[in-house]
Amino acid sequence: MQRIDYRAVFREVYQPPEREAVVRVSVPPRRCLVLDGEGPLDAPAFAQAVSAVRTLARALRRRVKAGPMALDFRVMPPEVEFRDSSWTVMILQPPVVDADLMTVEQRTLAPRPLLAHVALRVLPESLALQTLHTRPLHQADRALERLQAYADSHGYRLADEYVAVDLGDARQPAFSQERMLIRRDIHS
Repeated sequence: MQRIDYRAVFREVYQPPEREAVVRVSVPPRRCLVLDGEGPLDAPAFAQAVSAVRTLARALRRRVKAGPMALDFRVMPPEVEFRDSSWTVMILQPPVVDADLMTVEQRTLAPRPLLAHVALRVLPESLALQTLHTRPLHQADRALERLQAYADSHGYRLADEYVAVDLGDARQPAFSQERMLIRRDIHS
C-alpha cells in the first residue's frame, strides 16, 4: 500500500512560518472538495459546511485506501476562503479522487444535509503571502495587516479575499479557529 502525506509533499504551503513572520509561498494547483456558503462564522451553517466537507473527505480516504488504488493518505486540514460575507470550505484531495468517485461516496453517505452540494474543483496555481495566526478567526485583522504591510513594502498587490488554513486538531469536526495560516494571493 502506498502512503502519501500531502502536508509533507506541499510542506511550503502547510508549514507555519515563525510567529509574526510573513512568507511568500508558491501554492500549486490542487484538487479540492469545496462547499460555498455565506453568513457569520459562529452560525450553524458554517459549522455544518465544515462538517460536511470533512465527512466526505474522510469517507473518500477510506474508499481509496480499501479500493484497488490502495492509497493511504492523511485527510488534509480544512481551508476556508473568505470573500465579503461569503466563504468556501475546501479540503485538498489526491489526484485519484475524481467526480465519479466523489458522487458514489456522496450517494453512499446520503441523506446528510449539505453533502450533495459539495463539489470537486481544481484550484489554480498562485503566489501568495502567508502568516501564522493564533487567535480566534474573527480577530484575524492583525494577521491581515501584517500581510498588507509586507505586500506594501515589497510592491505586491494582494487579492481582496483571504484563506484561513486550520492547523488545529484534525479529529475535531469544527474549524478550530485556534491556530491557523492566513494566506492572501498576490496579483501580478
